[in-house]
Amino acid sequence: DALPISLTHARPSRSLSPESGSVENKAHPESTVQLQKCYCIKVHNVAPSVTDNGLRERFQQYGTIAFVEMDEDHNSAYIYFRHLADREKALVAAERTLDQGMTAIAWEGGSAACPGHDISEAHPKASRTLFIGNLDKTVSRKDLRAAFQRFGKIVDVDIQRLPRASHYYAVLQFIIVRSVCEAIIQMDGVVLGESPIRLSFGVTGHSKCVWVRGLPDDVSYQSVMERFKKYGPVDKVVCDSSNGSALILLKDVSYARKAVADIERSSKGSAVKIDYADDHFQFHFC
Repeated sequence: DALPISLTHARPSRSLSPESGSVENKAHPESTVQLQKCYCIKVHNVAPSVTDNGLRERFQQYGTIAFVEMDEDHNSAYIYFRHLADREKALVAAERTLDQGMTAIAWEGGSAACPGHDISEAHPKASRTLFIGNLDKTVSRKDLRAAFQRFGKIVDVDIQRLPRASHYYAVLQFIIVRSVCEAIIQMDGVVLGESPIRLSFGVTGHSKCVWVRGLPDDVSYQSVMERFKKYGPVDKVVCDSSNGSALILLKDVSYARKAVADIERSSKGSAVKIDYADDHFQFHFC
């Protein structure tokens, strides 16, 4: 079943004015994602405590990473490098740096087309979450808010440090995806503290609540409710007709995962996007 929207429906995007926090309409043409070959490492026996962002931070010192993804049962991870030489360096390093029990191999099954350098809302990995790697340990959450608030309203900032790592990494959530795109384009490689930061789309933490955007302005509560009931019991739906978006609170996070996976698959190439919505985002939305 398709969402109640024409998948070719083009509507103006909306972004937050960094000066005033007000909403502006910005019509823009459809983006075309550039594809190039990527080179994958598959990591086996991933510990439950290891995250996508943690793996990205651990491996990014060996080269440019296109994206990182975990399989559904969290036992394996796939790390996609843009250059073959970088993958080979990472494989050699993995033998001595991975946690006990974890192993890494070259994964040719994943060495295929992957997103290129076109950073836009049409990017397959686009999300409201900005990953900030190679973060100098002297940089604070306040510093990050000051550096990135001009791109849009910030929902949350979280700084993490990996064991034995000399640098931190951070995950910063905006309220709209366009803010993340603009931040990556303008700030990737900029020095904060004493180190150049590395920016990419991050992974939003899973929750029972999901956020859908790109809906027609006249989308109804009932149509959204009916669409999501196929994944499991729905507790609440909140629609925002002013920007074609909705929040859907499902009974369990497993139902939310099904919804995200299915809609990401069925809406490729369309204006419809889905992401998880944590408590911070729900507060700002409502």
